[in-house]
Amino acid sequence: MIERYRRGVFGWLFLLLFWAFNGLMVYAIFSGVSENAQKAAQIADPRMRAAFDAGTGLGIMILLVFWAAGAIVFALLAYFTRGRKEIIEVER
Repeated sequence: MIERYRRGVFGWLFLLLFWAFNGLMVYAIFSGVSENAQKAAQIADPRMRAAFDAGTGLGIMILLVFWAAGAIVFALLAYFTRGRKEIIEVER
């Protein structure tokens, strides 16, 4: 026996939104870090660079918290719209 869930339109929509949101957050973090690394290389004063790095770290932490909250919401929506369970009998 194989258990399978059949998603409806909203199930597929929320699953797609879940993966799109996660992809967007990965892109946002990597592009933000790379852009800030390029800007940090131009700063000569070590105290300014330390402040710039601290600000970058705070920004990344905010993005990570936002990512976790959004992923939990979209994961719950995708989970609760997954559809009915189908049991498929397979002969061996």
